[in-house]
Formats: sequence, structure tokens, C-alpha cells
Amino acid sequence: MKRYSAPLMIILAIMSVVIAYFYFTKTAGSLPHFFPGYTQGSAHKHTKHGLAFIGLAVVFIIGAWMVSGDKGVSSSSTEKKDSESDSV
Repeated sequence: MKRYSAPLMIILAIMSVVIAYFYFTKTAGSLPHFFPGYTQGSAHKHTKHGLAFIGLAVVFIIGAWMVSGDKGVSSSSTEKKDSESDSV
């Protein structure tokens, strides 16, 4: 499952940015009917909804970065420990 979680999070981040674009550019009456905040005939724009989806995209990108990171010990930290034990 870990193999697919980073690409899935990237896809969700892209979808969140696209949804945020709709909220920033469309009025509440022009949004798709299944979007939260849709109001027929309204000229109001839901900027806070757009900002929330931008924040969600950032969370997904950070999550993908954390999941895709290397879980092993870096060689520089083990070399440092070895050199400290040799000097004692």
C-alpha cells in the first residue's frame, strides 16, 4: 500500500488545486451542483473554500514527501559515529 500512497497523494493534491481554481474563478451560481457552496443564481465567490482546498493540497504534498522519504539510516551519520568511536 505504501507504494501507491505517494502518487495517490500527488493526484489528490492536483485535484484539490483544480477545485480551488473553480472556487476562485466561478460564482456560487456557476459552480457544479455537487460542490459545497453552490447557490442557484448567486454572484458570491467562495474564496475561503478555495483557500481551504489550497491548504489541503499543501497537506497532500507534504504527506507524499513524508511517505516517499528514505527509511534507512544515512551513510554520513554512521560514518560520523564510527569516527567518534575510533578517536576514544
